[in-house]
Amino acid sequence: MVQFPAEKSEILTKRICTKKIAGLVLAAALLCESLAAQYSTKIDVLKGEQWWGVFVGGEQAMPLSEPFPQTDLSTWVKSNVAPLLISSRGRYIWSKSPFKIEYTGTEFRIESPIEEVEAVTGGKTLREAYLVCCHKNFPPAENAPTPAAEFFTAPVYDMSAEIPFSATADDIRQYAQNILAAGYPAGTLVVPGGWQSTIGSFTPNLEMYGDFAASSANCTTKDSGSC
Repeated sequence: MVQFPAEKSEILTKRICTKKIAGLVLAAALLCESLAAQYSTKIDVLKGEQWWGVFVGGEQAMPLSEPFPQTDLSTWVKSNVAPLLISSRGRYIWSKSPFKIEYTGTEFRIESPIEEVEAVTGGKTLREAYLVCCHKNFPPAENAPTPAAEFFTAPVYDMSAEIPFSATADDIRQYAQNILAAGYPAGTLVVPGGWQSTIGSFTPNLEMYGDFAASSANCTTKDSGSC
């Protein structure tokens, strides 16, 4: 048996431990990547078929014609997006959770962490595809509450004309103050996209707004309007 001096033995032990740790970190990273893209799907575009969807804010011309690289809908911040596509041939693509999507011009490549996303035939036309998808996956509420009277009796101010995305709490307060300072009546202030923690979660981003409910209440009380 070969014996090393104590100092050299200690160095070899540290090197072995370092390699083991590096191996474990790499294995964990690969496992996370595998779990994050657990379901992969390729959906071919049919002959003469046109598709609408994913990008809500004009990021892509509709119907989709130009290919676009893989886009993660859960982290996309350039515009509003939705995990929904509908086609002129009566098909639709939908998921209850944001997915990653790439369009090559001839097929959609979709990666989802929760389910296998497929193209479903809902009819023969764009309208039929949307209606079937809507009533199956996000139907209108039967007992939906009546919109607040302020939506019809007072102005509704849309911030997106000046701040298209990710308005901060200070931006919102300043916008409301500027409206009142200019002599306009108090009303409802529509916060632009980017306020959610992730696209589609409908949960306020706490890092941007802190206590969102308190900020909204303060804005309403202070400015005698709503935001």
